[in-house]
Amino acid sequence: MGSNTIASILLDKEGRPLEEDTSAAISSFAWGVPIALQGDLRSLADWPQQERQLHSNFRKRLIKRDRNDEVVPLTKKHIKELFDHLVQSLNLTGHEIKAPYFALRRFEFFASKIPPEPGLLNSFFLEDLSQARTLESKNSLPHALKHYLGVATPSQRIDLLEDDAGLQQLLQPALTPLGKWPGNGRYPLALLQQAAVNATDKRLMKTGILAVNGPPGTGKTTLLRDVVAARIIERATVMSEFKRPASAFTPTNQSLQRSGAKITLHKLDERLKGFEMVVASSNNKAVENVSAELPALDAIAQDAPNLSYPTERQVQHSSKLSDALLCGSFPFKAVNDMATRRESAVSPKWTVGINAAIAARNADLGPARTTTSPGTSL
Repeated sequence: MGSNTIASILLDKEGRPLEEDTSAAISSFAWGVPIALQGDLRSLADWPQQERQLHSNFRKRLIKRDRNDEVVPLTKKHIKELFDHLVQSLNLTGHEIKAPYFALRRFEFFASKIPPEPGLLNSFFLEDLSQARTLESKNSLPHALKHYLGVATPSQRIDLLEDDAGLQQLLQPALTPLGKWPGNGRYPLALLQQAAVNATDKRLMKTGILAVNGPPGTGKTTLLRDVVAARIIERATVMSEFKRPASAFTPTNQSLQRSGAKITLHKLDERLKGFEMVVASSNNKAVENVSAELPALDAIAQDAPNLSYPTERQVQHSSKLSDALLCGSFPFKAVNDMATRRESAVSPKWTVGINAAIAARNADLGPARTTTSPGTSL
């Protein structure tokens, strides 16, 4: 029989609680056990709202300051007060509980601008599920989510293993993408693989959902490469319609100051949107597999030596809008925990595409502009 953590707190090396809102976490499991034992399972959906109130009250008791307005280190007495407060707030009185008895020492890079986060106590799906529940109650579910949850159903279902006419319709040349992934051996996709790729055509995605089923090793990642290639070709086709790179950016009334210069923020043309790709799964290993295989250089045919991804330095110093926007598709990266996700969102390798886009606009509009450095988080 194991134990579950009630809450966790991040402290600095002096034992003082960090002031960031994310420095403390309360367990949804500890909150939900008394409710579930009472048989009120529907109330478990209230956790996102309850968490905010619990967290606010906890932080008011957590952060204490001295006469110089400095945060004071935690003491054993303070920890016990916090524990007693949680036991009462979570209705854990009478249950088998243990007073705090351990701490974990974790080393963080002291110069990092990103505050650390406590260990993952709760599922990061909970807020999304709560939002979906709220949208459903208001009859405001997005089109694709409505079909995913079964609130709406397609007017027709086609089983390609049985429906030859449906398969023939999907395989017509008009639906076949203009480009494909230059894989080793240049092997064509199998019949049903190509049908799945063609089915991703936006003209056919009436529900916003396409299911492709198959056990491991049947070529799902292989066909996914062709789906990615198809979207890149579609976006490149739209990009070719712009006579000047600057035409893809429209000035907004928003600006920022950087290195003493005023930079006007620009909006990307709507025609260049909608090609974004996100690989997501409840299984971290599945995401790792896809995101590791897609950008691998050994996935490129040996007879295509000139095909490679632009390096960060190449993109950073490029004045081509095409380089900037194409770099936005790569590199693929598996991000499995909250801290890594947040760190990746502001790391240089993910901002370089944005900086190159700014550089492209500036190069086209003239030299009297200031661009951001690759290491700046936007």
